[in-house]
Amino acid sequence: MLGLWGGQYNYSEGKRAYDDYIYPTTSYADVIMFDSNGLANGKISDITANWQVNNAGQLVIQYPNGAVQTSEIIDQLGLEYGVFSQFSTPEGEFATYDIWVKGQTNFVLDSAYLQPTSSTHYWNGEINSWIPGSFDSNGLLIPERLWGWLFTSHTVQNIDGVAWQGPDQNGLSSINFVLSDAVSYQVGAQNIEINRLPFAKRFWYPIASTIINGDRVFYIVEREERDAQLWFGGQPGYNTFIPSRINIEREVDRANYTNVAR
Repeated sequence: MLGLWGGQYNYSEGKRAYDDYIYPTTSYADVIMFDSNGLANGKISDITANWQVNNAGQLVIQYPNGAVQTSEIIDQLGLEYGVFSQFSTPEGEFATYDIWVKGQTNFVLDSAYLQPTSSTHYWNGEINSWIPGSFDSNGLLIPERLWGWLFTSHTVQNIDGVAWQGPDQNGLSSINFVLSDAVSYQVGAQNIEINRLPFAKRFWYPIASTIINGDRVFYIVEREERDAQLWFGGQPGYNTFIPSRINIEREVDRANYTNVAR
């Protein structure tokens, strides 16, 4: 258990961007460092807790607020672990099942890594691809699951697979991809900050990278903040819009969605 993990941690994500709702202290993703002194620290939450592995092989985390988290690995595939967690808190009890990822302290997520390997490649956000029915009979993602990021050394664009076009006279179909306007991003010591919209900032906290079926893949904890005043004339200041979650970014080749017999 020692070292860096992307997993579930007990904390609050603060105020929601579009109203006065305060996110409760519950289970959110965090980048967690487990040290040999029995201390765990969440990079996003900045909460330090005590941890140990009990005789049943379960991870037990004891938080300063009195909450106790008991987590158990159910299955594993590569760097991904399916983990069942039970939380006993002063407010009550609940349980979750989530993907945890074993971190790599030497993984550097910077502008060089984010560059596509060819002009037809981009990073596809895979969080919604875990839903059944996301792939068609050819093993390709359906258009609704083709959404991601196209980076240069200084800018990034969202890219969206809209719909299949065709078939043409040869019986071949292609997906039409649409690009948003380019925006800036910054590489920091702890995360990537993407100025996604005039009122929205997306944050990526790196966990690990690997190769799956020949595709480059990296794992992050991501969250998004929005300024309600800039967004719709609400209260000023950036607050949580998307609470912290683990996401998988996979490098996808748009050429695989061009001239396809369907």
